[in-house]
Amino acid sequence: MSLNREIAAYETPVSERMWNMTVTPNTPDLILTAVLTALACEDAWDTALGSPVTSKHITQATRPLTEVGWASAVDGRWLRWHNDAGDAGVQFDAFAAQNPKAPLHTWTLWAGPSIDHPTWAIHALPHDFAPWETAYGYFAAWQKEGTFDRLNGLLRRLVREAEGRDAEPSACVLYA
Repeated sequence: MSLNREIAAYETPVSERMWNMTVTPNTPDLILTAVLTALACEDAWDTALGSPVTSKHITQATRPLTEVGWASAVDGRWLRWHNDAGDAGVQFDAFAAQNPKAPLHTWTLWAGPSIDHPTWAIHALPHDFAPWETAYGYFAAWQKEGTFDRLNGLLRRLVREAEGRDAEPSACVLYA
């Protein structure tokens, strides 16, 4: 059972989800309120739902961080900003932003010893995905009860038959 709080925004009660956030239980209410207030701002949504984020959007979103002197760095696919003490930061996943259908956290706000071991964190996901804990929970349960292996076996057999081959392989190669 996840103790994280989930927050989602919708343009109207019947519209598609605009964004989804997962918030750790010890995220300060003041921080959460500030984030939600900023997201409620009229000009916080200047991109079409599902469209990739551009460098202009990143610059605009992180301007307050650079204005107060937070350092920035590129670490592979991640753009990171952190305060002078290194105990708080923001991470942007460029891969997730350019692949709006990927179920990855696009933005992470955190505080604590490091982004890998935060005291608290807020993870923002693309608008049309369930929180990763939900997806992983299903995968873990399916893997434990053998459903994943059965589905994989069924798909393998269907692909082999569609290619005109026997459903079951006749040989196996093992690498040591």
